Amino acid sequence: MSHVPLIRRIKSKEEAQLVLKYAAEDNDGIGLPTHVVIKNNEIVGAGSLNVLSVLMAWNHSKKITPRDSIQIKHAYDAIMEEKTNGLPYIVLCNKMSPYNGVMKSLGYVPIWETEIFTSNPNVL
Repeated sequence: MSHVPLIRRIKSKEEAQLVLKYAAEDNDGIGLPTHVVIKNNEIVGAGSLNVLSVLMAWNHSKKITPRDSIQIKHAYDAIMEEKTNGLPYIVLCNKMSPYNGVMKSLGYVPIWETEIFTSNPNVL
């Protein structure tokens, strides 16, 4: 029995379902888990590594009209559909963005409030 957490790839759909169940029981969640954290022969965490694609976009606040925004959204949707083969993707939207108030009406579903961190701020 290891007291040190071990991370390994999830081996089956059943194991992935256990991860989802245990996360829900812990009042948390994880989308599309790929790796499981085991400690003392018990599932105690999971990671979802490189599964979901992320869309980050910038549109000029004065030079892009609402109509332009809809056209851009449809173009991004088509690009992401091709890139992800129809899998869901995440759209990052700053709380101060004028788009934030209309994301739901555009068909996007909020997942949870969170902060986004990077491992290397020098590349942003």
